[in-house]
Amino acid sequence: MIFLVSLLMPLGYRLSPPVSLVALLWVVVSMSSALFLCTAYGLLICVVRLNVSWGNGPMYMMMLIGGVLSGGYLPLQLWPDFMQTFLLLQPFAGYLDIPVRLYVGSMPHQSAFWAIGLQWIWITVFIILGRVLISRRLRTIIVQGG
Repeated sequence: MIFLVSLLMPLGYRLSPPVSLVALLWVVVSMSSALFLCTAYGLLICVVRLNVSWGNGPMYMMMLIGGVLSGGYLPLQLWPDFMQTFLLLQPFAGYLDIPVRLYVGSMPHQSAFWAIGLQWIWITVFIILGRVLISRRLRTIIVQGG
């Protein structure tokens, strides 16, 4: 919805098209991967929340960390230069930063295969970690209430 609204804005504020047709293809693939990455991390948060009976604090902290390190509050390219490698390699860059960099052309489309591969590596890590944690948590789960 936001994407459609951004296309209807006045000329100075309108979202410009991607730099090339190849970039658009990579953006679509990267955004699809970002959906899987967000889902895998969200399910990992649910697994962590499963045995926490003292509140939502850990869940909110995990969501906040993901939001900040994805570039949702401040674009990752505006962070200090010495942090750029870390920020690009950490999992949350795949939420927003990598698709946006591909869209605007600040990441060359030759690097897109590597960046999308990195997204899929983190998806796999989150899925494996979630499965390990859920198998341990289900052995000790306590159901309260009536």
